Amino acid sequence: MSPAQGKRVHAGSVLTGTVYSDGRIGRVGRINLKIQAAKRAQLHRVLVPHHQAPLGVDFSLSPTFVVSPVRSIPDALMPD
Repeated sequence: MSPAQGKRVHAGSVLTGTVYSDGRIGRVGRINLKIQAAKRAQLHRVLVPHHQAPLGVDFSLSPTFVVSPVRSIPDALMPD
């Protein structure tokens, strides 16, 4: 989706969740496990559906790993 909009996705970023045709990010299962897997894979940023942001999670888990709740693809493509 980002190349179609002329935007780039940051290297080391991953998005989890269903992407609807209008750009909204939908539900995703086992979100905490996916966050842990991304960290183990040495990714830098995980984008998660805003309405499913894990409770009690410090979204800046370390200086090099961030969990970013987003509502839509345009939110995901905004700069940090």
